[in-house]
Amino acid sequence: MISGIDFNQLISMDIMGRRQRQNKKIKFSDGDSSPIPKTHRETITHQRQNKLHKNITSRHYQTPKTVQFSSDDERNEDIDDEGYNSEDENINIMLGKHRPNMVSVKAKAQQLLQVRKTLPVFKVEHELVEKILNEKVCVLIGETGSGKSTQIPQFLMPHNKKSIAVTQPRRVAAMNLATRVAEEHGCILGTDVGYAVRFNNVSTRKTKLKYITDGMLLREMMLDPLLSRYSTIIIDEAHERTILTDLLLGFLKGLLVDKRKDDPDFKVIIMSATLDADKFSKFFNDAPILFVEGRMYPVERMYLKHPAEDVIDAMVTAVVQINNGEPEGDILCFLSGQEEIDKVTEILEKVAPELPKEAPRLVPMPF
Repeated sequence: MISGIDFNQLISMDIMGRRQRQNKKIKFSDGDSSPIPKTHRETITHQRQNKLHKNITSRHYQTPKTVQFSSDDERNEDIDDEGYNSEDENINIMLGKHRPNMVSVKAKAQQLLQVRKTLPVFKVEHELVEKILNEKVCVLIGETGSGKSTQIPQFLMPHNKKSIAVTQPRRVAAMNLATRVAEEHGCILGTDVGYAVRFNNVSTRKTKLKYITDGMLLREMMLDPLLSRYSTIIIDEAHERTILTDLLLGFLKGLLVDKRKDDPDFKVIIMSATLDADKFSKFFNDAPILFVEGRMYPVERMYLKHPAEDVIDAMVTAVVQINNGEPEGDILCFLSGQEEIDKVTEILEKVAPELPKEAPRLVPMPF
C-alpha cells in the first residue's frame, strides 16, 4: 500500500483488462472497489509545479509506452510583455550549455523529411501555396492528421519577406509545434523557428516562423497595431472560437480593409479542423475555402453506464486496464486542469513498477 493505493487490486486488473478486450468494452470500478481510496476524492491541494517552462525538448524522447495528458484550461493565457532578448542570449537561456551539433540537427531534419512526405498536405504543397499567394485571405479546412499546423507555415516561409505568426489557443500546443517544426526545418529552436507564450518567449526579432498564443499576439498588436513584423498571420484552431481568437479575427479584418489593404504581402489564413467554414468565409467577404484531406483512423466509442464519481479514480483505472489488456501503444488522457494531471501522474508513477512484467512499461508524461 502506497498512499492508500491497493496495488494488488490494480495488478489484478490484468485479468479484467484481457476479458474486457474480448468484449471490446472497458468498465470502471466504482464505490469501495475503487483502486483509489475516497480520501483522494477530496479537493486536490498540491501546488502547481512550473513544468511547462522546463526544457521541453527533454520531453521528446522515445519510450516503450507513454501516457500523455492534456489540460483543457491551458488556453488563452493572459497577455504579457513582448520581452525580446538578443539572439544569442535567448538561445542560451533555452539551451543552457547544451547547444546541439548543427550536423546532427540537419541530419535529423533529413530523416524527418521522409515522415513529412507521408502527410496528406505535403502532396498538395504547390497547389496550396499558389492559391494562398493569390489571395489576401483564405480559409483552410484540414482534417485531423493532415499536417496543416506544421507543414503549411513551412511551405510559406520561402515566399514571405517578413515573419509568419501562427496562433494557438493553448500554450502547450504552441511550444510543442514550434519544437517539432524546428526539428523538421533543421534549425535550433529560437532561431528561424520559435514560440512565444506567457512568461516564455523563445524567439528573436529575426525569427521567421513563430508559434504564438492568441493573447501574446494581441499584446504585440497593442504595441504595434499594424503588426508590421509579419507578412502572414495564420489563425490555427479557429473552430474553437475562443474570445481572444474572435478578437484577433476582428482586428485582422480591420487591418485588411484599412491600414494594410494596399500591402500585397500581408495575408491572413484561417485554419480549422471542422467543415463549418462558411461563417469565417462570409466574415472575410466570401474568402475562398480550401480543403485538405486528413488521415482516417478507425475510431470506436465507448461510454460509461453512469458518470464517474471521481475523475482521477476513473482515469487511473482506465489507464491501467488499457495498458494491461490492450496491445502496446500510446494513451492520451484529457483532464480538466494541471492539478488533476499532476495527481494522476503521481499515482501512475507509483503504480507502474508494480504492473505485471508481461504488460508494456508505463511511462506517464504530463503536458
